[in-house]
Amino acid sequence: MMDDERRAKDYTPEQYFKSSDEMADLFADIPEALSNTIAIAEMCNFGFENTDHVLPDFETPKDLSIDEYLEQQANVGLKKIFPSGGDNLSTYQKRLDDEIKSSENRFLLVIFLLLQILFNGLGSKISLLVPAEDLDLDP
Repeated sequence: MMDDERRAKDYTPEQYFKSSDEMADLFADIPEALSNTIAIAEMCNFGFENTDHVLPDFETPKDLSIDEYLEQQANVGLKKIFPSGGDNLSTYQKRLDDEIKSSENRFLLVIFLLLQILFNGLGSKISLLVPAEDLDLDP
């Protein structure tokens, strides 16, 4: 974090990702340093057995499934953004319904739900659709 007193504050013009040519010039006197870097990188290469997203299990209120709870909380957030209804509410309601039904968005929706639970536990207030409202953007 920027306010962390322990973070590095003294930066030089040399602190950037150098190209291969720049690294070769920098280590011209010890070329084995470059070949060792590649050997070390090759030793670190491994594959994950499970590349699926692993989402934590957590309790939902009123015996709702995670999908039902996600939908409920997203709709609560939508009503907060459009408390008086109107044309915009119906447009966004359809869009929200489509996004909730899309399996591609499920991981992100669960992350938003976990953030909501975390922030509510800390005494803060957040809802699924608040990020769009706070940033004044139309996702």
